[in-house]
Amino acid sequence: MKRRRYGQLVVLLAAALAAAAPAMAQVCSLTEGFEGATFPPADWAVASTGASGSAGFQQGQSGTTGSHGDPHAGTYFAWHNDDNTSGDAIDWLVLPQIEVQGGNMSLTFWARKYYQSYYTYHGVWVSTGSGDPADGDYVELEEVEGGSDWAEVTIDLSPYQGQTIWLAFRYVGDWQDEWYLDDVSVDACGSGPSGADLSVTKSTTATGTVHPGDAVPFTIHVANAGPDDASNVTVTDTLPAGLDYDSCTGGCSYDAATRTVTWTLASLANGASQDLTLNTTVGANANGTLTNDVTVSGIVTDPDSTNNSASASVTAAPVQADLSVTKSTTVTDTVHPGDAVPFTIRVDNAGPDDATNVTVTDVLPTGLEYGSCTGGCTYDAATRTVTWTVATLASGAHEEWTLDTTVADGAVGEIANTVTAAADESDPDGANNQASAAIAADPRIPGIPATTPAGTLVLLTILAAAGLLILRRRV
Repeated sequence: MKRRRYGQLVVLLAAALAAAAPAMAQVCSLTEGFEGATFPPADWAVASTGASGSAGFQQGQSGTTGSHGDPHAGTYFAWHNDDNTSGDAIDWLVLPQIEVQGGNMSLTFWARKYYQSYYTYHGVWVSTGSGDPADGDYVELEEVEGGSDWAEVTIDLSPYQGQTIWLAFRYVGDWQDEWYLDDVSVDACGSGPSGADLSVTKSTTATGTVHPGDAVPFTIHVANAGPDDASNVTVTDTLPAGLDYDSCTGGCSYDAATRTVTWTLASLANGASQDLTLNTTVGANANGTLTNDVTVSGIVTDPDSTNNSASASVTAAPVQADLSVTKSTTVTDTVHPGDAVPFTIRVDNAGPDDATNVTVTDVLPTGLEYGSCTGGCTYDAATRTVTWTVATLASGAHEEWTLDTTVADGAVGEIANTVTAAADESDPDGANNQASAAIAADPRIPGIPATTPAGTLVLLTILAAAGLLILRRRV
């Protein structure tokens, strides 16, 4: 439910305002924040062409009866209340007469509204005639609906270059929303540009492919080509996935929730520039192209916004080390219990990156007993595992060791000995990380000929007969 209206006072005030006529001062630029002691400001005017009962445009501040919210800047603002009238109020706030000579040729202002759901109409209108809304020669430049927060609006006046015009804010509504205006400026003087032409560039010294954990520094160069000084300059850099914030210079702040780095420069003079540094680290899962964007803005009109953003990219890839392992033995004949079986083990790193914490493991199979090894290995008798470790194996490098074993009692058939290599880095080809070497074992003692089952039976029969013969002789 909306608040109670202040009817009689509002009606009297509206009548007085509606009687005002547009001022006749002619300017090509102006700035108005409605901070003066009188309203409307000098050479401005208010008018009403709709239903009676509206107070029209007024000066207000935070706490003014019926108003809501704070000014955009300073203490005061211009506003239109949500008056309850007999029909649609149509009220005007008319600027001084404008001579559109050149330059930026624009109208800029800040606006917001209250009671958004009751909105009927807000807009900016232009007249090349008398400037009196009652004469009906205004046409719409732009509707300005806006939202509940202050927002900057810029309207192009270049179609009127060389002409003298009137500009007016137009409100339409009957017990509808409230409209607030502040910091109005017109720039239409001269033939040269005006404003502060901010630009930003971004670069990095990181070259080639970067990997997780690598440092990626960025240099951000902000410049003002003028012709005016820039103020309240904001530089914003939102980190992409794959780049983690480390630090920055130049009075920055970092919001971890939005991954946004922000610099604020109170001013940047015409012709001045400033370098800012952002230090990042490649994230653990980074892969592919990582593009880091930066933007710059200020409150002074920028005649060229095409140079207000920049980016720099790096290519990330996981650290990769293609390990491979081979295993061989000089034993080619069948082996028997007690025979020595030496193995040669070689591990290679085909890159592209160095391998760290390389581990090569060899679990001895049944049939082979551990003897010794070279290369700083360890042997765990409980798990029958031989282990070699290499802190760093450079790309293109290799290591080679020997493992000496003995054939165990009872070993029989093929005995395969397998070795495996691994490292901390991702391996693009895991198929070559394991290798085996096999031998053939025979549990029989060399030099004793083999017999067939039939031969064995004959031999046993002869032995038995010889035994009986010996016993009879003794008897």
